[in-house]
Amino acid sequence: AYQSHLQGKQDKDHTYNNMCRPLMRIFTSNSSPELANLLTEFEEQPGDCFVLSNSLSAITMPERLLDRLLSRAGADGMTKEKVLSVQRARYKTHGTVIAIR
Repeated sequence: AYQSHLQGKQDKDHTYNNMCRPLMRIFTSNSSPELANLLTEFEEQPGDCFVLSNSLSAITMPERLLDRLLSRAGADGMTKEKVLSVQRARYKTHGTVIAIR
């Protein structure tokens, strides 16, 4: 009886854990469309986000500059619009963001 109860509990926990999303994901330059999709999905969710990068933060730069940099990097129109829409949503929701490095 105890073993079947324990197995049932383990199955329930396993099912629950499979429903949870990963706590951390790593993206490379080759997965930027996937990152843009994820950022768009989570933009309206409450909570903090930490991004480690070797470049300036897109969140703190003017939209015009971000648009030029995305064009220079060869981003396709859909990716570019998704990234810019995330930035617009941040400005609309949070106002100007100041980053200190």
